[in-house]
Amino acid sequence: MTSSSRMSRVLTVAALLGLGSGVTAQSAHPDPPAPGLVAPQQDLFYQPPASLSTLAPGTIVADRPVTLADPPAATAAWQISFRSNDSHDEPILAVTTLMVPTTPWPGPGLRPAVSLQFAEDSTALQCAPSYTLRAATSAADGLQSSQAALPAALLQRGWAVAVPDHEGPRSAFTAGPSSGHVVLDGIRAAARFTAGGLTPDTPWGLTGYSGGGTASGWAAQMQPSYAPELHITGAAIGGTPSDLMLLNRVNDNGPASPMVLETLAGIDAEYPEARISELLNAHGRDVFSQIRRMCTQQALTTYAFTSLRNLSAVPGLLDDPHVAGVLADNTLGHLTPRIPIYDYHGVLDELVPVGQDDSFVHQWCSDGATVQIVRDPLFEHIVEGTAHQDDAVNYLADRFTSVPAPDQC
Repeated sequence: MTSSSRMSRVLTVAALLGLGSGVTAQSAHPDPPAPGLVAPQQDLFYQPPASLSTLAPGTIVADRPVTLADPPAATAAWQISFRSNDSHDEPILAVTTLMVPTTPWPGPGLRPAVSLQFAEDSTALQCAPSYTLRAATSAADGLQSSQAALPAALLQRGWAVAVPDHEGPRSAFTAGPSSGHVVLDGIRAAARFTAGGLTPDTPWGLTGYSGGGTASGWAAQMQPSYAPELHITGAAIGGTPSDLMLLNRVNDNGPASPMVLETLAGIDAEYPEARISELLNAHGRDVFSQIRRMCTQQALTTYAFTSLRNLSAVPGLLDDPHVAGVLADNTLGHLTPRIPIYDYHGVLDELVPVGQDDSFVHQWCSDGATVQIVRDPLFEHIVEGTAHQDDAVNYLADRFTSVPAPDQC
């Protein structure tokens, strides 16, 4: 491949993800905090109390009203920090942003709520939604930026919206159990937050696309065992990455290879037993250190077409049994949701192959799940994400009004 064609592919992916066009080698330098804001790394609100381990999952630690950078009309917003669990069931402090319409809910029943999982797809705290929703910086890039209008669409229905930092305090991108815990415990915390007007009986929906679809899928499949008391009526997920080994092999040394690096950096942060850091050479350790400071835009434009082979101290890093075992444990589909699912995916998805989505949906179906399966033959990853946002919202609306869920299992 010529250098000009390689650059063209980088620019194509960058354009699809809503990114800037500059592609240069550079050191990571996070955006400075927005005026009046403190970056999460220095914000005491994100620091866990010494008593965290004594609290039950979902217990509120702190809350504060916040001003959003692009506030939907007639909406009150708060941040809530709460106890959750990481992938090893150890306590972590997590954060969610709760938005509630200030107009009364006309009924019938209780005001519904949706937990919206953004595709953060990064391994730096300044890329977390709780910060980017307030900061309006370039940290809110890529797919997360493309989803920026979705909270308003949900709020216009009169629903409350919670947007959790589902990657947790380690920015553990693709760590499935941790993300599922944070989503479910964020719902528990929102239900306990009296100022928001929600209750333990509030009906909830889950939604997310791409990396947000993965977090939503993990929450859906973990809910029966981890949070059976929650009243979750359905989930709408799309473009969902599920098989981490397959995704790493498909995207290595390609225009989306930074997603491979971020996946392994997120897994390394959450699973030191995978020993990923030990398998990197000096250059690899430097690249991983840099990418842990970057949001999606800078990562893609800095490290496109990076090969793991050039970062590894051993041949076949992905074949190491410790790495392969952890990636397998974080593959979606080992558990089965008991809520109805709307699952959509573009057949031409060049970043997240549809076949691995078909695999976990088949597993769910074989275990008795209820799934409406949508496959668009002409759509790739980014177009698919925007094409079905309205359908996803309508699917949740039907679940809130007890319309029978379509089942194509």
